[in-house]
Amino acid sequence: MKEITFKIPLKPQTKERARHGRGGQVYTPKKTRAYEEAVKMFAMAEMRGKTKLTGPIEIEVLFIYPWPKSWSEKKRKENGYFKTSAPDVDNLLKSICDPLNGVLWEDDRLVCKAIGFKQWGFRESILIQAREMVWQ
Repeated sequence: MKEITFKIPLKPQTKERARHGRGGQVYTPKKTRAYEEAVKMFAMAEMRGKTKLTGPIEIEVLFIYPWPKSWSEKKRKENGYFKTSAPDVDNLLKSICDPLNGVLWEDDRLVCKAIGFKQWGFRESILIQAREMVWQ
């Protein structure tokens, strides 16, 4: 079973909705394009010399957000490590899967299982583990 694991030192971000410009043109907002390009660059660096995953694929992604500065150690312990506030984890997964097209895999339609976790931590980052699925 082929597996790829890597870390992206960026603050997790959701994919913004497409915008409509003049003349009915649809475009992706600049902030989303820049974020997806950064995700793609980290993935390309990880994939140097490796072959793409072929389907079916499962992916696990851990989205780590920095603790709010106002939270004391006591409040951190009371609230636990899981981040239950916005954004939605499914929107976060979309912002990761799309830029990995053509890099980790040919198309994200090959992803048959996706698990996302949001948690608090000391450094914002995204941990990605993708593997080819094997049924036993």
